[in-house]
Amino acid sequence: RASPRAPDGTSLQRAIVVAGLERRSLLAVLPTGGGKSICYQLPALAHYWRARQLTVIVSPLQSRMKDQVGNLVRVGGNAAVTINGLLTPIERRAALDKIRLGDAGIVLVSPEQFRSRTFAEALRMREIATWVFDEAHCLSKWGHDFRTDYLYVARFISESFGGAPAPIACFTATAKPDVIDDLCGHFRAALGVELERFLGGHERSNLSYQVVAAAKAQKAQRIVEILKHELEHGGAGIVFCATKKMTETMAELVSAQGITCGFFHGGMEPDAKKTTQQRFLDGELAVIAATNAFGMGVDKPDVRVVIHAQIPGSLENYLQEAGRAGRDGLRAECLLLYSPGDVVKILRFVDEKPEGEERAVARAQVRRMTDYAETSTCRRAFLLEYFGEDYGE
Repeated sequence: RASPRAPDGTSLQRAIVVAGLERRSLLAVLPTGGGKSICYQLPALAHYWRARQLTVIVSPLQSRMKDQVGNLVRVGGNAAVTINGLLTPIERRAALDKIRLGDAGIVLVSPEQFRSRTFAEALRMREIATWVFDEAHCLSKWGHDFRTDYLYVARFISESFGGAPAPIACFTATAKPDVIDDLCGHFRAALGVELERFLGGHERSNLSYQVVAAAKAQKAQRIVEILKHELEHGGAGIVFCATKKMTETMAELVSAQGITCGFFHGGMEPDAKKTTQQRFLDGELAVIAATNAFGMGVDKPDVRVVIHAQIPGSLENYLQEAGRAGRDGLRAECLLLYSPGDVVKILRFVDEKPEGEERAVARAQVRRMTDYAETSTCRRAFLLEYFGEDYGE
């Protein structure tokens, strides 16, 4: 997988790692599959090995936390723990003890945990190397997945560690210019910290973006046809569905055509989710039909096709989910099956939100997503322009 490049032609990943080692505050935008994790894991391990300092990684993705800790353990990084709502009381106590006793150099934590007294007390017993915010677009009200719990973390840092806090490092794969400005303004106002910007862009030249017009009654048949064609020579596929019920129906229909397919959604038991995800990662399932609960926590290199059975709620969501394709750097297809009726349904859902800025932003995002589906221009150029970049730059 090619590393994104800095303006001077050198590796952007390397520049970010160096900034992290030098404990500079930063904001990094790297395309999906651009190797964000290594950019904060390497400095974190170095700070721990050198000075026994703790790096706190704030992430909204509980399944991804478990995967990251597992990956670090496999390469000898036994100093990583996770704190989130899925832990049993015994697992939580063991993780907190590792933090308190200095046996943890990295803690991956969900943002709501900062309201926990026991977690706060454990952190205060350690010297913090860096506060890392993964999926940092969740901090911005203009981001596609705004999380109010994220905003509390800066207040926690100010109240608990005051003075000159440890550096802040923000990472995201999808951030428009106004989101970037919002993130930088948030930390400037809350902590007096200026973020150095490392902008790797959103371009994935190995991905092909297509929109296929398909009425509701045609979609299942078209999806099966696409999967058979794209996976003829191996690899895997993901079909994103709007509802839990549709993932199960889609898995049944695809399996009936001789393609091994499972389903994944937020209503499943944790063990069932873990088993399905692992079967997909191991290649036992060629295809998985999933809601967006599956999107960001998956890193399977040979996904040759990502299909959206319905229009997503924003271009940010679309790019994030389509970005599961082609993580090995080889050519892959991203297809959206589009029906104007889907737009009516999603707008009906949006209008259930309270009147005000949140609803207005959500409606604008759906409109922009619709513009993408209906445009007659190059879709790659459309996506890059949306994120403030020029195609061919």
